[in-house]
Amino acid sequence: MGKGDSAFIRKAISGSLLSMCCLVGAFSIHASEITPYVVGGTDVPVGEQNWMATIRVSELNDMPICGATVINENWVLTAAHCVVMSSGSAIDAGSYSVLEPSRISIVAGINDLTQTNIEHFYSVSHVIVHPNYTPFSLHDIHYESDGTKVTELVHTALDDDLALLRVNRIFSDITPIKLANALSADEIDARLNEQWQEHSRPNNIKVSGWGATNSEGTEQSNVLKETTLSFLPMYECYERLENGNDTPFIIDTPFNKTKVCTLPSELLEVGGSVGNDSCKGDSGGPLRAQNSNNTWVQHGIVSGSPVGTPVCGSINRPTFYTRVGTYFDWIQSYMGTVPNYSIQEPNFIKDSRKQCLNGVDSISPNNCNLIEHEDNGGTSSWLSLLLLSLVTAFRRHAKYS
Repeated sequence: MGKGDSAFIRKAISGSLLSMCCLVGAFSIHASEITPYVVGGTDVPVGEQNWMATIRVSELNDMPICGATVINENWVLTAAHCVVMSSGSAIDAGSYSVLEPSRISIVAGINDLTQTNIEHFYSVSHVIVHPNYTPFSLHDIHYESDGTKVTELVHTALDDDLALLRVNRIFSDITPIKLANALSADEIDARLNEQWQEHSRPNNIKVSGWGATNSEGTEQSNVLKETTLSFLPMYECYERLENGNDTPFIIDTPFNKTKVCTLPSELLEVGGSVGNDSCKGDSGGPLRAQNSNNTWVQHGIVSGSPVGTPVCGSINRPTFYTRVGTYFDWIQSYMGTVPNYSIQEPNFIKDSRKQCLNGVDSISPNNCNLIEHEDNGGTSSWLSLLLLSLVTAFRRHAKYS
């Protein structure tokens, strides 16, 4: 491959700029080029949705960075990207690590975060990341014997974006959220697919969180909010995110069953271009739908959306979520257990530790051609920006207090 093939390039996708970094032998987009982000929401009444939780980081004055849901007396469900952080280049697998349990805590059982008390804090004992989680997309580039350049998808960005956190003490006076299983998820998808109309968008799926309430993603909410969105069929989501791309970056096929997509159900103001949506700080929180018994169940986990303007609430740029039903059996396998190890890393981190074997030509983590790349920079992830804003706010508070 020539030098030019490893240059940092930019390409418009679905009206948004996504940074793509070509590696020597591969190129990728990653979680730091995706904005997982309630805009246009209403306050959730006190006492309702007490299964909602926030993830706190001790180094940031225990400020909330993500949402989560209580699914068992000792476990919460969240997005993997909330607990898997990069200390360097976002496409360098070796720069990632899982937050240690000692660095994070869970706050649950309260809607107004300004009323948080000591009993709402729960220390974390285990962080279990889905083994197949990948924060960045990866494409293999190789050449046929006749010189034809071939690009093949290895994996898309934010695949299998979910994690489980176990707390040390049983959640008090909290009713766990109900999860969609595989059959229920299929039924929900089929029913909501039929309701989709571009010109008359349905209000059929709900998202909750303490995330940003404006389309720029700069104003966080202390009060739990909820908004009702439009479920977007996967084939429509694929068209909006991948149409025109040589290979997929976020949704691998129109038949994908690992993600769920939504669009705003309404404009926030007549004549505007911004609608209701999830936003920064909502990641890891729940997307809920009614099952065949009309019971609201968690169908998705807030995961991401391509970077663009507005940051949140784009009328035509979908937000995507991890599809809970696909992973129901994996989630259930940990309920009622105490894992032997306090941290379970995703495979891409484990594989990055393996020695880079020169001369390996296969598509594997040991392939030097897949690992080596030019560090040409890129944009910051929503989570990096959120953490940066929290650090800045904390420093300002400390300076002037």
